[in-house]
Amino acid sequence: MINYISIMKTKVQLKIYMLTILSFLLIFMGMPVHGHSGDKEINEKNKKLPDNQLFSISAVFNKLTNKKIKSVKCNVLKMSTPSKLPDAESGKTYSIKLIISGGYQPIYCNLEKKGLIPPGLKLHKDGTISGKPAGSGLFSFAVKVYDSCPVVSRSLVKEFMLNVKPSEVVITAGIKPSSVSIEPGKPFKKNIKYIFSRGGQAGQTAQTHVNFISLYSNAGIFFVRGEKIADIRSRLSVRLVNTASVSERLTVPSHIVQKAISQNVSRILYARTFRSTDKQIQIQTKLSIILKKDYVTRKRDENQNSSEPAAIRKHDRSGGLKPDLQLTGISMSFKNKGNAITIQKNGALPKLLIKLEYKGSGEFRGCWEVGNERIPVNRKLVSGKSMILMYPGKPILSTKKPGRHMIRFTVKSPETPSPLLSAEYVVVPDKQTRFVKGQIMVSSKSGKGERVADYIRDKYHLKVLESFNIKVFEQRITIFSTKENIFKLINNINKEKGVILAQPNHIFNTMSEPKSHLQDISNNLKFPVLHKHSKGRGVLVAILDTGVDVTHRDLKSRKIIHKNLVKGKLYRAEIHGTAVAGIIGARINNFGIEGIAPEAELLALRVCKQVSKKHPEGMGNTASIIKALDIAVVKNARIVNMSFGSPASDRLVKMLLKEGSARGILFVAPVGNTLGQKHLSFPASSPYVIAVGGLDQSGKPYPDKNLASQAKVCAPAVNVFTTIPNNRHNFLNGTSMSSAIISGILALAVEKNHRININKLPKFNGDICRWAEKVLRVSMCGK
Repeated sequence: MINYISIMKTKVQLKIYMLTILSFLLIFMGMPVHGHSGDKEINEKNKKLPDNQLFSISAVFNKLTNKKIKSVKCNVLKMSTPSKLPDAESGKTYSIKLIISGGYQPIYCNLEKKGLIPPGLKLHKDGTISGKPAGSGLFSFAVKVYDSCPVVSRSLVKEFMLNVKPSEVVITAGIKPSSVSIEPGKPFKKNIKYIFSRGGQAGQTAQTHVNFISLYSNAGIFFVRGEKIADIRSRLSVRLVNTASVSERLTVPSHIVQKAISQNVSRILYARTFRSTDKQIQIQTKLSIILKKDYVTRKRDENQNSSEPAAIRKHDRSGGLKPDLQLTGISMSFKNKGNAITIQKNGALPKLLIKLEYKGSGEFRGCWEVGNERIPVNRKLVSGKSMILMYPGKPILSTKKPGRHMIRFTVKSPETPSPLLSAEYVVVPDKQTRFVKGQIMVSSKSGKGERVADYIRDKYHLKVLESFNIKVFEQRITIFSTKENIFKLINNINKEKGVILAQPNHIFNTMSEPKSHLQDISNNLKFPVLHKHSKGRGVLVAILDTGVDVTHRDLKSRKIIHKNLVKGKLYRAEIHGTAVAGIIGARINNFGIEGIAPEAELLALRVCKQVSKKHPEGMGNTASIIKALDIAVVKNARIVNMSFGSPASDRLVKMLLKEGSARGILFVAPVGNTLGQKHLSFPASSPYVIAVGGLDQSGKPYPDKNLASQAKVCAPAVNVFTTIPNNRHNFLNGTSMSSAIISGILALAVEKNHRININKLPKFNGDICRWAEKVLRVSMCGK
């Protein structure tokens, strides 16, 4: 009996041991295990399995033991919660449970390292997200879900977005003093203090770094009997956490006081409206200005006892009846957009209109004011109801310079409660990260490029726009289009097998502006002496720009290869490219100008298209630029001038710059033209590129000291006389011109010294002529 029990125990233990060993064998034979590195493998293998896969070790065990055990069933793990979670509100309780199905209990949830869950919220193991979010904004984070299947643990990762709205903000505003007394006839100036305090939910979380509020007011307005009399254009701003204040030195003009007296009013109201930068908060402050009653009463009595007959007061001095024209309403606005708009640099402004509402007949007189320009307006208005005045068009309302621009209109006759009208438009620089909407560029090895592209197209439901080879790297570039979020897709595509790189199709802009004051660059660089030393003969200079006018008399006798790389566009002569080509290599032919390297060979590669007929600015993208760089490197260009830039760095362009630099090519690019710009534009920011800043006519840094100080060298950027299409010449501004000047000097240097190196260029000390002397090793600047 004892022996029999021992034998049974041994058999049971043997079964357990065999089960354990078999489980490990299954894992080592390729069954995926739980962990970050195996997620991709799990998902790929699970595609081949049915939704309700039965993981059974019974079949194998039965063969070994001739016994049957219960099968283990692990369903496919799924998460059906939408990627966009319901909005939360800062400081308020939030809770949502992720919808998870399938798998084998228990099921657990963890946060992935990628992304950031809103501060104050927590993800629990059961998939509940709860807490009180602190701060506001759009947050993106990823959640990993895995189960406890005894055969193999299954997992999946999903990304979520959660928008945390700012909590309700209660702001109170006061003004100190709340009223002031004024004696007419005497100047009045007073310091007014505006005091703000904050309460509500936002006040409770005001210590967090995202919970300040910026308030601003652009003008203060005077009212008499509820009618607007005049305004004071002075901007006040304040940054509010819990409490804050801002002061104003208020002056009350005498004509406002006289207006109140003429209407027998002893009180003037001065109001300011403060708004938050997102315009969701609006607070009005009011200051009462009290006129001394005895003064108002005295003036009223004087008017009533006037010796002038009423009949004369109703008529003008010439004996005719005064016109009965009265304005009942007047407003200024950009067509359908109000009197204040924001517009991108070089964008088109809508029409600016003034709407007059009136009764009676008479002469209407006013004046447009734009900067220092004054444009008078005179109209005879006959009985009617309304009329539209349109801004005359000159001077042109420019959108070239970022910043705030004002247009005013003063009503001189008839008398109106609103003698001054104004509108403003704010020109903003190009967006800091600009790319072609909905386009993704994918790089892969040339031999496998088509297979990789087909796989990515089918998996992510993309459309192929274009494919081409980069010979330098033996890579295939495919451009896809999509309506989805490109950055989310790029992140996933970069993980795919066979993909070298996935990125946006960045936008680049040329950097010049037209101008009209003479400055001859030949005087700076002493062309007569310079060209005795070198003319750049036999040096190939690639110009990546807008189209060059190869028929221009200053260029057509040159050896110029030109090629169009702008997809869907025909080659055409354009301003910017022609100007750059003329600076570098205009021929000496007793016509027009001479270039810095008049015998260099030019490779004109059109990578940008001109954005408007009259303005030289061009716009291109990564696709056209990398095609051009590939051509320039293959053809062994010695100098590559890239008079364009983008705020965003581009990895594909970087790769080509690095390879070209290793082959001895000198790349040249401008630092940028934007006043106040903190960092160099790309590609000037690349270590493989000679970054070029500008100098104005007095030799000062252009566009400013900060940007120019980051350049390798600076050259004239203001009023540079050069070629433009159709055998013409003009003056242009911009660091694009500076870049072309340096490219020309380097072409002269390469002719004499084929081993010139970017890292061995002389230090720039503020004088372009002295710098050129050191590069060329020739004396030409004098003492």
